[in-house]
Amino acid sequence: MVNTRTLPPLPSSRAFTNFPTFSQWKSASKVGGRLGKPYRREDKALLRIDRMVKSLNRRLADGARCYRLAGLFFTTMWWVNNHKYDPKMHLDRRRAILSLNLTVSRDLSRALGCGHNVLATRLQELYGTGMSDHGVQTDAAENPEYMSAAERESYRVIFKGGRAYHFKYDNSSSTPELVPHDTQNLISTEMDDNNRDGIIFVMSMSHQLYAGISGSGGVREPMMDEAQPHYLGMKKVIYHSCFLRGFSVLCAGTISFDNGIIVGIRNDSGHYQPRDTSMAKMLQHLKTIGVDISKITVFQEKRHIDKQQGFINSAIEHAKATDTELQAMMQPEHRDHNKQAIGNRLTKARKAGAHAAEADATCPGDVFLRHYGDWDAIRG
Repeated sequence: MVNTRTLPPLPSSRAFTNFPTFSQWKSASKVGGRLGKPYRREDKALLRIDRMVKSLNRRLADGARCYRLAGLFFTTMWWVNNHKYDPKMHLDRRRAILSLNLTVSRDLSRALGCGHNVLATRLQELYGTGMSDHGVQTDAAENPEYMSAAERESYRVIFKGGRAYHFKYDNSSSTPELVPHDTQNLISTEMDDNNRDGIIFVMSMSHQLYAGISGSGGVREPMMDEAQPHYLGMKKVIYHSCFLRGFSVLCAGTISFDNGIIVGIRNDSGHYQPRDTSMAKMLQHLKTIGVDISKITVFQEKRHIDKQQGFINSAIEHAKATDTELQAMMQPEHRDHNKQAIGNRLTKARKAGAHAAEADATCPGDVFLRHYGDWDAIRG
């Protein structure tokens, strides 16, 4: 039985007249007494929304503002779609978050010159990872079976207490049951000579994760191996593009679980070929919703490792060049004027090199994310 809460009738929600100040937002989304539950700090997704609202009340360039509004649009959408699974995401905040989503939608539609009905698609085009040439050509040639919205629900990953669950349908009942994802004993078609194992996944722009067993031959036959009770009866997925019908994603690749704990991720989708920055955004969201990303091993593809090594070499060379420049510029006639500026520049260059050196072909998720930084703070 799926443990969800019965939702009360939704009061009508309206957009804020203007984008709210941080104090207005906190007042609108306040629930309970001053000292009583629910505690705001327990809702990690709400705290991320708080940070985004606060950042959008600063002076920003137009491009940076649109980028942050897009992040807030998809984060509020995720909260609305998932709050019924987590008691820490209080039902009484739903109206305020819907109002904020409507406000962001209105502001983005004006900025991008598009209607509300096509806004999500426009944001996917601007900020998502679209299909590669390989993916487009493969789907055109093979015409794989894309999922409907109803079919996609059975592959949806639900997070509770930092663990990942999926819906399992018993043949004797039409009511789905939530069971932990577990790929440890799964003989997957994703296994190869590099010991790559797991199931394929995509994360949508609204941060919804979908995962399923990879199939082949253009046939989505169900899993029939009774030795794999976690996925018995689940239809196989031909390609990453099948989940979202070829639309843009946040990230895509292969993921492995151990009794609900994410233990490994690869951004190895040939259809989407996402960058490492896409992986970083995915890890940031997983961290936000309570997943311990230090337990996740991130595997980088060779095409990304080559770029990464180039970045490391570049950072190190820049640090060396700055050392030489420092010596030249720190002559008596320049010392007082340039000392602080040059010192800061050298410190930043050395830090960039040090962080780059941490990110290897295989590394824990927290190290990987620390290297790429806070994507909510990107200035565009």
